[in-house]
Amino acid sequence: ISLKLMSTSVNNNKRMDEDDHDDIIVDMDISKSTGTFQGVKIGQSVIPSIALSKSQRDIKCHWCDLLPIFLPFGRFIFWWDTYLSLCLLYSVVEIPYTIAFHVVYHPSDFAAILSLLIDLSLVVDIVLCFRTAYIDKYDRLRIIHDPTLIAHRYLRSWFIIDVLSAMPFTYL
Repeated sequence: ISLKLMSTSVNNNKRMDEDDHDDIIVDMDISKSTGTFQGVKIGQSVIPSIALSKSQRDIKCHWCDLLPIFLPFGRFIFWWDTYLSLCLLYSVVEIPYTIAFHVVYHPSDFAAILSLLIDLSLVVDIVLCFRTAYIDKYDRLRIIHDPTLIAHRYLRSWFIIDVLSAMPFTYL
């Protein structure tokens, strides 16, 4: 069993601050036959994952490794949700104003560019939702970080609503 620490303050035997524990990556063998237990570092959020066996690795999609699995309560998701809330707050004001006063934006207007950026942010949010772990419904201490289970859950819940809200209807 090995434990790799990424933080220099931990290696210098100093007291770990609250933020320092986020820099730990765990790498330990479960057994020789089942594979390894690995940690994935995402910004300041670390989630453990079980390595797949050779037969499972062969059928795994290759693009799945490009984006990590994010913790639902990690810093990145917190700040991303804050950014999206501000974008949606702007949209709640801008869309009724545009409809009520029949405002027509030209593609070079600041409001039109901002609206397009918000629509693109919503598309990025759809991708991030496919890569955000969730808390198990029956065991609140268990975080589900399997990409297949995350995708099935997201497709059955908010996916259609998110796709419809991300459509740039003004440009169609």
